[in-house]
Amino acid sequence: RKITNVIKLHKHWQKEGAVDVEKAKRYPVEDLVEIERGAYVSCPFHDEETPSAKFYRERNRIHCYGSCNKGFDVIDIYMEINNVDFVTAVKALS
Repeated sequence: RKITNVIKLHKHWQKEGAVDVEKAKRYPVEDLVEIERGAYVSCPFHDEETPSAKFYRERNRIHCYGSCNKGFDVIDIYMEINNVDFVTAVKALS
């Protein structure tokens, strides 16, 4: 239910022209996090010595195979790195 509400909010923001979610999602992940050799990155969601997240360029996403075991898009990453809310992240990325 919570996810449905978030999706409705995202669509509302897009219609109102307040933020451009699709444009923000196209912002290159590699401009936010350093991509290691082999397309692995240190997960921005937990401390680690060895990069555990794989970068998928074609989807512009990372997936943490460490303690998170979840995928993240560029908006999630920006929000975590900069400690900002969704709207602020989308505005900054678009």
